[in-house]
This record gives sequence, structure tokens and C-alpha cells, in this order.
Amino acid sequence: MEACMDTKKLFYFTQLADYGSIGRTAEILKISQPALSRHVASLEKEFGHQLLTRSQHGIALTPAGESLYRSSQMILRMERGTLRQMGRIGSGPSGLVSLGLGAYNCANDIASSVLETVLSDYPGISVHCVEALSTTFSQAVKMGVLDAAIIYDPGFIPGIHCEVISTEDLYVVARRDLRVTEPGTNSIGLEAMGGLELFLPESDNILRQIVESAFRKHNLELFIRAEIESPLVLRQVVEKGLGCTCLPQSSAEEIFPGREFQKLRIESPALIASFALCTPDTQFRSSAADVVVELIRNAVDKQRGTGRNAKSRKTSEATHKR
Repeated sequence: MEACMDTKKLFYFTQLADYGSIGRTAEILKISQPALSRHVASLEKEFGHQLLTRSQHGIALTPAGESLYRSSQMILRMERGTLRQMGRIGSGPSGLVSLGLGAYNCANDIASSVLETVLSDYPGISVHCVEALSTTFSQAVKMGVLDAAIIYDPGFIPGIHCEVISTEDLYVVARRDLRVTEPGTNSIGLEAMGGLELFLPESDNILRQIVESAFRKHNLELFIRAEIESPLVLRQVVEKGLGCTCLPQSSAEEIFPGREFQKLRIESPALIASFALCTPDTQFRSSAADVVVELIRNAVDKQRGTGRNAKSRKTSEATHKR
């Protein structure tokens, strides 16, 4: 394998995978079809695997092709960020910062505050926000694919530094006309939840694990009607009265605003979720990542009412020691 990888070949490969047709891809990229095919053949020879299959329906990725596609997207994104950063050296912190936002937690409010400050005060920094499962993000942070992530606290994971930034009570959310507890109450006991049909994330999600652990501890049966990862779909099924869900307070207010939903704090016992800011447990990180991490801490402090000026941090610290 060549010591230096040609990112132009990777770009052509990802575009071909996206468009699904050699003819259409060649036309859009303004390259001849034989030349495009040669680039793909060169990659297949370089990696020793067939990357694409061709049929009357177009181009499809092989398992090796799917793996290379994911890696290529990351490599090309890092290349673009590096080019931007090198072009802005001397004008303050700069570069691409990848931030993971775990689903069903307080991350969205924090991220919007961070982005507002970055856009107004740090023109050299580009923030790439992605939302997915917390378990996916913990591994992405460990591998250095993400500079930071706001997720449910995963506990100790080698290679990751996690600092708890927030804790919230969990709430049951249901359509207001759905009888889940006594009228006029704003809370629900864990035992009463045993009779509810719940929509929760898949079993790897820490929110799901918190609920399951409490039910097991108290010898209660948990009835999960469906596993839902999409906040939009979750809102739609709850809005239709098909069942209930369980969320931290911030997510409950964000996904289910308005008076048409009842939000009942879980008690007896209370269920509490902790959220963590996770970063790679390495000695160094970029000055841009330093700025974004400090802005996250600042946003959390503002939510708590204490406030802290993130811009007072010396942004010239291009390295970060723990």
C-alpha cells in the first residue's frame, strides 16, 4: 500500500457512491467515465478489495466499500478543516471542531449557545455538530473522530475524559387526555409506570438503561411498545396517544412543548440522569477545540445562573494538559 493516500481518489469514490451512477458522477465532476473508473480500480488495487458492484440499478457498495466510504468522509472532512485552519493561521484560534450531541439530552440548548458565540466571536472556527446515539459518540471521542461530545454520562471509559455538567430528573410524557395517573397531579410513582406502554430508545442507550435498572431493582415489569431513536417520530406517536415516553426534563420541554402534553416527574424513587462533556483523554488538542470546550462549560454555567466568561481563557494555549 502506498505510504501517501491520494485524497482526490477518495473524493471521486465518495461522490460515485453518493450519486450511484458512473455516468451521472462523471458528468457532475466533469471527468471522463474511463478516468473515473480508473480511480476506483486504483483504490481497489491499493486496498486489495472490491469496493463497488455494478448492476442495472446502478452502483452499490460492497462491505469493504462501505467501510472505506465512512473512513473517506472523515478523512476528507479533516482535510477541509486543515486547509481552512492553515489559511487562517495568525488570525486567532481556527480550525474544524467536531461536536457530538447525544440524543434525548440537554445538548441542543448548550450547542446553540456555543454556536452563537463561535459565529460572532471566532470567525476562524468551524463547528461540525452531529447527533446520534451516546454509545456511538463515546467510541468516536475515544478514536479522535470527535473533539468533544455531550452525552449521558457513560461512567469510566479508558481513553475518554468525562466531566459531569448537568443532572436532571426524568419525566413521563403523555398526551394530556391519556389517563396515566390521578388528575391534577404533576408526578408519577415508579410502580404506576408499570402499567404504561412506553416508547424508549434501544437497549444500548443510557436513558433506557436507567429506566430498566430501576424497574429491575423494584421487581417491576417494563412494557416497551417500540424502540424509537428519532425525536420527531417520538413526538408523533405520543401526540397520537399511542403510548408514553420517558425523558429528562430539558428534552421533555424541547420535544413536547405546549399544554397538550402532560409531563410527570418520576418519584418513589426519583430517576435522575447525568450528562457529561466527554473529550479524548490525550495530552494535546487544538486551540479551536479548547475554545469550544470552554464555551460549553460557560454555557452550562450560565444555565446554572453562575456565568463564566469563556473568552477570558487564553486562547493562545494551543495545547491542553490534564
